[in-house]
Amino acid sequence: MSRVSNDIEREIAAAMRDCIGENEAVLEQSAAAAGKEAVKRLKAESRKRSGKYAKGWTSTVDHASLEQGVEVTVHNKQYQLTHLLEKGHKVKNQTGKTYGVAPGDGVIAAVAEEVGREFAAGGDAT
Repeated sequence: MSRVSNDIEREIAAAMRDCIGENEAVLEQSAAAAGKEAVKRLKAESRKRSGKYAKGWTSTVDHASLEQGVEVTVHNKQYQLTHLLEKGHKVKNQTGKTYGVAPGDGVIAAVAEEVGREFAAGGDAT
């Protein structure tokens, strides 16, 4: 009887590992697709004064933290500009005189919320 229960335990454990492995792969693919969708939307909705900022969006998938889940980072090559354009900033000259405030546009937050909502709903954001 003990031998039979050990065999059943091994089979159940193997089936669970296979199921978890498949789910992790699907989760990773869905997260990567959501990251690509976020990049596509940010490229379309970002300011296009010269075009460099809008074209600079990329996403990376972090495989090192699989124990905690899959992490996708969306970032811009001109990282100094993202905070200023998202949140707004004062307009100053070289002497420090303030001429007004440039309002932020909130594009990053809006795209993150949309893509996050689609990802949480089970869609792959495509």
